[in-house]
Amino acid sequence: MDAVEQQASSETDPQPAVSMERPSVYLDTSIPSYLTSRPARGWPLKRYQWVTCLFWNAHRARFKMHISSRVVDEAKLGDPEAARRRIEIISSLPSLEVPDDVNRLSAMILKRTGLPNSARVDAEHIAIAATNGIEFLVTWNCKHLANSAITPKVARVCERAGFRSPAICTPEVILRQVVYGPPPCQRPAREQSCRARPAAHAISGQMVRAARYPRH
Repeated sequence: MDAVEQQASSETDPQPAVSMERPSVYLDTSIPSYLTSRPARGWPLKRYQWVTCLFWNAHRARFKMHISSRVVDEAKLGDPEAARRRIEIISSLPSLEVPDDVNRLSAMILKRTGLPNSARVDAEHIAIAATNGIEFLVTWNCKHLANSAITPKVARVCERAGFRSPAICTPEVILRQVVYGPPPCQRPAREQSCRARPAAHAISGQMVRAARYPRH
């Protein structure tokens, strides 16, 4: 298991503010990247693509999804055809404002979490989501963002600055928390016998269908 997969599997489930409306979500650039990249041949990348397709194709209507100009700028980098696909898939999503507080908050995040200067844009993603009151930041960046060693520090920095940190997590975690509920091993024993097997089959089947029949 590589470092990215290990950190993704060890992250704790986030606890966003309770809302009766659809949860608000900020997507970083890794999400359109996985949605539009060529099919991977091996694990864990193949699994990440499947889960991302499930999140986007089957369940994005459950969330209020947003991006920002920082996401667009990153999506434009690299191979022109790949960039075109990334921009196309996020073109319908509303773009959040980037207030002046973003620079101050992102600088605080870099300083107080120990993130390297190369992670400046990652810190800006957090700051944009926090200053706009977004509940979830969804990403596959498990080195600088969805990392259980970093997210508590981010939450403290945001709180001291007068903001609430978004719950930073992977598509897999937000699906488990908002859509499918906790894994069978975390449910009460009475629930496991009647719900574990159907839930596992449902998730597996939807992942395959979502990966085979993507909808933009």
